[in-house]
Amino acid sequence: MPVTQDHLLHYPHPERWQLAILSTALLLGALFNLLAIYVLYLSRIKCVLSKLLFYNQNVFDIIVCTAVLAQFATLYAHSDPRGHVTIVYCLLMESSFFMKFVRVLALANIICLSASRFLLIVCPKSYRQHGKRYIILCYVFIFSYALASSLPRTFAMHFHEGKCLLKTTALLRTSLIIFDVFVRYLFPLTVILTMYLITMRVVRKLQAEHSAKSADSVGLQCSDLNPYLSVWNCLSISTTGFAIELTILEVTALIMYTLQEFGLINFRVDSIGRMYYVYGCAVIAGLNPGLEIATIPALRKTTVQLFVDLTNFVGKAVGTFIPKRCAVTS
Repeated sequence: MPVTQDHLLHYPHPERWQLAILSTALLLGALFNLLAIYVLYLSRIKCVLSKLLFYNQNVFDIIVCTAVLAQFATLYAHSDPRGHVTIVYCLLMESSFFMKFVRVLALANIICLSASRFLLIVCPKSYRQHGKRYIILCYVFIFSYALASSLPRTFAMHFHEGKCLLKTTALLRTSLIIFDVFVRYLFPLTVILTMYLITMRVVRKLQAEHSAKSADSVGLQCSDLNPYLSVWNCLSISTTGFAIELTILEVTALIMYTLQEFGLINFRVDSIGRMYYVYGCAVIAGLNPGLEIATIPALRKTTVQLFVDLTNFVGKAVGTFIPKRCAVTS
């Protein structure tokens, strides 16, 4: 393949203060996920599979933030990004394979979370009988889906004489865009929405049956319907939040790819636009525990209790420090 300037990768070099600000936000996102792991550890969630998947989500989001930090340290901070590299570094890092792999890990985990809720409500007996089998299937699916979704990225790179070169054929670019839209948006959103609609139909049916029984009983209050209303609200908020997040990210990427094909912007793997897009994805990953805590009553209760305990501790510390200081000064 004849090597031209279009094939060479030219990564942008943000100023150090810019990298410092961007890195700080990613570190805060990683710390937020660590806090969510601690909250999850303290919370009581009966479903083992769901709790494992929540742990997975926080760990994967931490890896996403860390992977972008690694990109800042390796790709965007090098003085000579066109220098000699190894083929492993070329295919894993410069092709964006690793970055996409960890992002799809988190996406596949969300699909499994939706599946666990679906099985818990629609097929509770099967869920209890084959819990370990479902756990194994989830882990196999998560890593297999992430690997299959990320491997095509390596086809866009060519390693030649110690340099990582970008293939620039229009057919390859278009094929990768269509593939990305399918595996990162159409398939996961279709699966999640389908399971959501079926689950909500079952919840609505259970709620109607419970309401009829309550009407025939003496002394039952409207609050007896709260378990079903709570499930309804949690599923609705969680699914809507994820759908909005996924739509914003993937529609933005599709618009950028389209504008690049018309020659209006540069959204190549080594562009400043791609750098900020990946950074935005990582920041959103860092904020994901907020949706998780907001939609799960057990996590929300634990978080509120931790905040109250922290407030009381700070209040007592300040209360004991100020009088002593006033006594010394007087």
